[in-house]
Amino acid sequence: MKKLLIIGCSYSLGSWELDTDKKTEILPRNSLGWYNFVDWIKDFETTVIATQGQGYSSWVQLLYYFNRTGYLNEFDNIMIQETHEPRTTLLSQKYVQEVTNFLMKHHFPIKKIRYEYLQKTNHIKLLWLRWPIIYSASYLTGATILKDKRNGYAGETWGVSPEFRQELIDSTVSYIHDMISGWSSDYIQTICRRNNLKGLIWSMGKVFKDVQNDYLTRLTLETEGDETIKYLHKNGLTVDNNNKYSNQVLHPTLDGNKKISELINKAICQ
Repeated sequence: MKKLLIIGCSYSLGSWELDTDKKTEILPRNSLGWYNFVDWIKDFETTVIATQGQGYSSWVQLLYYFNRTGYLNEFDNIMIQETHEPRTTLLSQKYVQEVTNFLMKHHFPIKKIRYEYLQKTNHIKLLWLRWPIIYSASYLTGATILKDKRNGYAGETWGVSPEFRQELIDSTVSYIHDMISGWSSDYIQTICRRNNLKGLIWSMGKVFKDVQNDYLTRLTLETEGDETIKYLHKNGLTVDNNNKYSNQVLHPTLDGNKKISELINKAICQ
């Protein structure tokens, strides 16, 4: 069976649910994702890498090392689930090496503090990369330096003054982050071209204006002119659709992921 690599953010983790007691969204273990319902994917043995809160700049660091070690050669196709950009992140090289070595050894199931390998179906496996970030800058979350604690990576500022933290937050509106996302996307295309790794791209958010697309094929989902996640939210297919507990659009439910798959199936057939 041919092998497919899927890369995305937390939208590719699975189907989220509402925890009314804690007034937040939760991700049930081994819940199904949009990829479980896409017809095209059923022909592949699939590895999904979902980088929570991250985007192109994390993916280029991972794919660069996958390419360098030869791990990328194991795949016949790739699919990228774009997210909200820019999301500038710096990953520890030691962590990238650790993740790559883990994937190449194919030891599963296994649970660690910073990542978790889940069996979705007989032919789909998910690697959930949590928060192994040194620095993160996003228009959604501001800027953060994460501190490595004994029980995992926590979203805490690492020994910086309030003034410096404000400087970090202000930096998230800098044009440099757009440039980083654009360069990261372009280099991913280059890596795929050099490895003859063909595939598809589609977006959960707004198609980022600086993202290049000259090798992989972009799917345009019919979402009535909305971003995909906003389209799902408007149609009651995300967690906490009534916004009783949150003022932001949250993650897709099981029905939301089924709708995504319908949109992808239709786009592939066009």
